[in-house]
Amino acid sequence: MEAQDSNIQPELLSLRTKLTVEIENDTKQIEHLKKRVAKNEALLQAVKGSLGAMQITPTGTGYGSKADLVREAINRIPKIKFIQDDVEAELTRMNAPLVINRNRIRTAIWTMAEKGEFKISRKGTNQAPAEYEKTSEILRSKKASDAGSLELIIK
Repeated sequence: MEAQDSNIQPELLSLRTKLTVEIENDTKQIEHLKKRVAKNEALLQAVKGSLGAMQITPTGTGYGSKADLVREAINRIPKIKFIQDDVEAELTRMNAPLVINRNRIRTAIWTMAEKGEFKISRKGTNQAPAEYEKTSEILRSKKASDAGSLELIIK
């Protein structure tokens, strides 16, 4: 038994040394990657700022300002028919100061549809999202919003 322990001991010592070196190398890589991520995040913010990303802020800060942002996002969607994912993507592209909460956006879209700002072309199911269709009403309100109900701020 003692002979086997003496044969295994050098291998275990070698393995311990190799593992220690491997852990040190991995730790160095983690630190390097964390620094690189921080630099890339700072660079991304600088690029966004230099591109002059347009940020839409409603002129009012009270009731309906989020709905105005959702309405503006809908107006910017190039397709006549759209779904909630299209609105969320447009809000992200607009760099809107609105936390994207799917439930709130769905409620805003549904409320606008109920008020007749656009039509519900297909109700949603568990398998397919609701689909909405722009009408001339929302296209007219887009022209009104271009006249000044929303303010464009360029970073």
